[in-house]
Amino acid sequence: MPNLNSWGERMSKNSAYKSKQKDLIKKLRSSNTLLKRNSMITESIMKITSEVLASGEIDYILQTIIDKAIEIIPGAQKGNILIYDGSVLEFKVSRGYDSNVLENLKLSIEEVFQYYLKDFFEPCIISNPGSFNREHLPDHKYEILQKGLGMNPKSTLSCAFKVDNEFYGVINLDNVDDHKAFSKEDKPLIKHLAVQIGIALKNARLIEKILFLSRHDSLTGIYNRCYFEELLMHTIQTSKAYASVFSLAMLDINDLKFINDTYGHEAGDLMLRKFAQCVNEIIRDNDIFARYGGDEFAIIFKDNDKTQAAIKIYNIKEAFFNMPFTYCGKTIASIDFGCGIVQFPADGSEFQDLIRLADIRMYKDKKKSKKPVR
Repeated sequence: MPNLNSWGERMSKNSAYKSKQKDLIKKLRSSNTLLKRNSMITESIMKITSEVLASGEIDYILQTIIDKAIEIIPGAQKGNILIYDGSVLEFKVSRGYDSNVLENLKLSIEEVFQYYLKDFFEPCIISNPGSFNREHLPDHKYEILQKGLGMNPKSTLSCAFKVDNEFYGVINLDNVDDHKAFSKEDKPLIKHLAVQIGIALKNARLIEKILFLSRHDSLTGIYNRCYFEELLMHTIQTSKAYASVFSLAMLDINDLKFINDTYGHEAGDLMLRKFAQCVNEIIRDNDIFARYGGDEFAIIFKDNDKTQAAIKIYNIKEAFFNMPFTYCGKTIASIDFGCGIVQFPADGSEFQDLIRLADIRMYKDKKKSKKPVR
């Protein structure tokens, strides 16, 4: 007869082995799912980063991130990203909510979920975010939030992220149907996403800095010639497409060589910076102003004909007349300049024609207006 005890032991061991095997398979499947989702997040961020290389727009990358996060993380229906400016957090982008309302809301660090965690940068799940907001926000902020959200989410998955090891912002993913929409298995996903956001934003900031340096004049801080010509070409194409008008003005400062020779290049550089600063304060935000080279500058007056542009140039001359240039406490002279204005398309519809004619008119005006320096 078989030994019943040994047979029972074998059956028990076999059952325990099968149970362990099932648990192991379950864990492997769960790990595999997590790896796949992490891979999807990484691939999405890589695609976003490659697009950022072309655009350099941080707002664009944030909007794309929140859209991708909602696609990838189960249970996520809506969401937003808040950015920290050193004192408050602002709703920078959102999906599923009224961004025009939320952009007016500023939160302190004490008013976000992370403030109450042991580890500020660990992911958290809030099963009743509406209750949290009611408790921690003053009435006026709570009302703005309610208006922007439209309805309270029932569950939120949230994580803070860093850029260059410093707190930069928070990503919130919301579900409006289920208090248990998110589980602990979702925490590694949003943590991985938060790390990737930090990397992508660091890249975006570097690209933004490189783009700024490549487009701006290092002395005056306004656009340089290369980028101005790119913008002028774009303005010409747009104006042709919409049959609109714009004016181009070329400006050349009088007597800069005399200032450099008499007082040194430091005085000349100061004059150039003062000139750029003053003109920038007078023109409109949508006008385009650049240092074209040396003491020569250029302005595109969008949707302005020659008469309107001439009035603006007159106002700039008046401003300089009433603001003499001083160096080392000594009043040297009023800043003056020659100017040539052309209108698109009346004076030309091509890039070279407009630049050439504006230059000719500028030098004629310079000869006529230039006075002997004392």
